[in-house]
Amino acid sequence: MNKSILIVGLGSIGKRHLRNLVELGYRNISIVTRHGIPVESFEEFEFYTSISSACSSKFVNVVIISTPTSNHIIDLLEALENNIKNIYFSILI
Repeated sequence: MNKSILIVGLGSIGKRHLRNLVELGYRNISIVTRHGIPVESFEEFEFYTSISSACSSKFVNVVIISTPTSNHIIDLLEALENNIKNIYFSILI
């Protein structure tokens, strides 16, 4: 599994995606959080403050946007500006 996955947002939904990806065997996961690194133990993951900073440090295949819905367009545009082709959203209905 050579996908490089970036999770944007580490609220309850972002954490759920992270747990699910790890259970599926993915290990090349990075996280964008604008609220600082959480207190919980996440030493095995790289943290960034923006999608652009993550993409300038590493190649990213997949972005999962799990920020509040009001931020989705801003995050989508930043992902597109960084030529990420596989973009997924977490939407609560």
